[in-house]
Amino acid sequence: MNKIRKSKWAWLLGLGLIASLLVFNCDAPGAGPEDPDTLEVSLAEGTYYAMQDIEITVPEAGATVRYTTNGTEPTEVSGELYTGPITIAYTCEFTAVAFKDGAEIARCHNNYTLPLVVSAGSYSNGVRFNPCFWLEGIRYDLPVADGYEANAFRSVPYAGKIYTVGSLSSIDGEYTTHACYWINQTLVDLDDEGGISNAYGIAIDKTDGTVYTAGIYQTGTGEDEYRTACYWRNTERIDLPSGTEGYAAAAGICLYNGTVYTSGLYQIAEDIVLPCFWIGTTRQDLPGYAYYPVYPDPEPALWFPPGNAWSITVADDTVYCGGSVKNIATGLMGACYWEQTLRHDLDSESFENSMGYQIYVNGSDVYLAGGYSDGEYGYSCYWKNGSLVTLPGQNPGAVMATDLCVSKGKVYTAGAYHDGSKLVPCYWIDSIRHDLYGDGVHSAWVYSIYLEE
Repeated sequence: MNKIRKSKWAWLLGLGLIASLLVFNCDAPGAGPEDPDTLEVSLAEGTYYAMQDIEITVPEAGATVRYTTNGTEPTEVSGELYTGPITIAYTCEFTAVAFKDGAEIARCHNNYTLPLVVSAGSYSNGVRFNPCFWLEGIRYDLPVADGYEANAFRSVPYAGKIYTVGSLSSIDGEYTTHACYWINQTLVDLDDEGGISNAYGIAIDKTDGTVYTAGIYQTGTGEDEYRTACYWRNTERIDLPSGTEGYAAAAGICLYNGTVYTSGLYQIAEDIVLPCFWIGTTRQDLPGYAYYPVYPDPEPALWFPPGNAWSITVADDTVYCGGSVKNIATGLMGACYWEQTLRHDLDSESFENSMGYQIYVNGSDVYLAGGYSDGEYGYSCYWKNGSLVTLPGQNPGAVMATDLCVSKGKVYTAGAYHDGSKLVPCYWIDSIRHDLYGDGVHSAWVYSIYLEE
């Protein structure tokens, strides 16, 4: 973990550190320090402004402790088994119960509040790309295996933990990638067959904690090579029907009324890809297309070409996808979003190119994060109901705002800007920029932002 930014909360963090060294009793009514019904924990109930560790004092030899962070009741066979310090990164309802010889002997119940702005991204240290997330401006590095670098694409909180989706890439000369996700700072490798895969999107079923990730995997080599869109349910891969031309990918994923929705693209001809979304495993094609770019040999093992439905959400039974397609009239890429299968092209007549990424629906308002180029500079931006809002900071290249959310009438947008020597990760609240940091020397970027009040 690297703390990069000092803030007005520094004195509170100091108090939190002191508190973490003390032992506190939970809120058993009428219980004193000697009461056997009180389970001792190291973190007092309250509000904190950084990730915290909780240690539990097992009350008797031979006892076991199980705990939950989502408000449910642990039993002898359910909940997480306590084996060491528990890290919480987000507001949660913490319950721990000690059992011995089939009976409950002690318990605690604490509420922890951690106000949350979480962003996922990556930074370069001059040697490799390092995945990370930022929690309230503080950077937390994510582990990778020796011989690999990684990108982190999206973080979401659930039950006091941060779930981050991404991909590992080998740096040993033989290019391979592995789809993965992290729970806080614990790595879960989705490609246990040692193949080639990427994961881009993540969603959590908040009724049972099931983790869903969207992406792509490759089978075969040479003429037998085939790249398939898929999603993973925890670590189980579910393939998505994608045509027969050899390339398809899923990027966006969401849950609605218990159904999995994914979005992406698939190849329909040698050089053409088509945007689409899937409801479960049923594919729905979307109007628009893009050329499948031809790369010099060797082509990158896995990549996400332009002309796709990058993101998906469902509001009031209506499916919305955000992305970009080829403008037939101008021959340029243009940002757009789809409402069911109706495509809405966004203002791009004065641009060299524009791209759309994350879609967000707030009541009757539709937002899309993205970017555009004027031929010399790239600009981060978003569209609200089709109207362009350009964010401060220009970039010598096509750098985009890649995610967006709205809270209490304020728009939070994630991306990067160029400071003259490197890309600096940041997010904007309306038009006010808040910088985040990698190593301070090399480029870094943010792919997502999540706000929880």
